[in-house]
Amino acid sequence: MASKLPQIDASEFSILCWFDWYDGPLSGLMSWHYKVYWFAYVDRWGVDDEKDIWKEDWGYIYEVYELTDKQLGEAVDWFKEKGDWFDNQRFKKEGIELRDWDGPKLPETAVAIFTDKAGLAGGDHGDFALPQDFKFSGRDKQVHISEQDVLTFLAQIETGDVTLIPQLDPQVHIKSDIPYKASNGWSVEISNWSGQFSGIVEIILPSGEVLDVDFLDTHMQNVCLYFPDPEVEWRAYRMKKAIA
Repeated sequence: MASKLPQIDASEFSILCWFDWYDGPLSGLMSWHYKVYWFAYVDRWGVDDEKDIWKEDWGYIYEVYELTDKQLGEAVDWFKEKGDWFDNQRFKKEGIELRDWDGPKLPETAVAIFTDKAGLAGGDHGDFALPQDFKFSGRDKQVHISEQDVLTFLAQIETGDVTLIPQLDPQVHIKSDIPYKASNGWSVEISNWSGQFSGIVEIILPSGEVLDVDFLDTHMQNVCLYFPDPEVEWRAYRMKKAIA
């Protein structure tokens, strides 16, 4: 099967969860290049159907599709329901069936292609569902915010235009990362080293998108390297400046 779509390597993606299955996943959610996509089976390689000849080395071919935010949200909700339904014995005893869902309506054109030779043959099949605490990370979903927006948020904390409420006392929980709720609806988690400000762990946007330290290090290095002045560290974060 010839294709002009870019073929992606196993090192570039991971399977999150599958929707249909036949001797392996046929469709589902995957993470590729810091965003979540839908993958779907389209053909087989190493098989001659007319002659019913199967080579020892054969497998599936998949196409990768981009989803809208609405479609992605619907998919995540259903996969969470699937996990809850499977784990809840009451549902089974009472005969409560999993909600029917046909999957997303895919766009006419895929954005990439891969084979199970690239990833699935090695056992990277993902899971059948998503846990209830699953949340998008900056590595998994396109982030609709710029580094300058995040730096502005940090600057507003410095000026006091945005205030923080620590969820743990930084001077008591001196070996814990400290989460803060911000007055503008954001959240930020700070690495706490003996009561000292030791860097940003993650930032959570009101949309639920998470900019974790891996994403910041790759895409927002100025944010990753951010340290406020000692006066701000104490006034806003109730932390002392880390001593190198």
